[in-house]
Amino acid sequence: MSVEPRSILCADTNPYFLHFVAEFLSGNGYEVDAASNVTDVLSLLHNKAARYGLIILADWFPGVEISELLSAVRATAFTGRIVVSSGELSAAQKRQFEELGASSFLLKPAGYSDLLSLVTQPGQQLPN
Repeated sequence: MSVEPRSILCADTNPYFLHFVAEFLSGNGYEVDAASNVTDVLSLLHNKAARYGLIILADWFPGVEISELLSAVRATAFTGRIVVSSGELSAAQKRQFEELGASSFLLKPAGYSDLLSLVTQPGQQLPN
């Protein structure tokens, strides 16, 4: 049985999405770190990988393939769940990301209930 994460890393280039996630989840009792670029993501993971139970990771960062980033995340000491957030994902992209360690997906725009359900119900993929 999966345990609900209490510390979450959210990584996205969209400052509004980062603010939405951090404020909402913090207000619901979670510790949230935000990163807006790949350097910060990898630095936080290098220093605090064991702390995080969940990463919400955007499917796009400038100059980096998401497949490379997922591999880099999995090469750290991080052992939690990875949720890939995106405006749109094809079935082929979902399969590729799952093969690289993603456990579920969050399609934007996401609402409060979508986000909270994804965090509290580990196997869930929202919205479908």
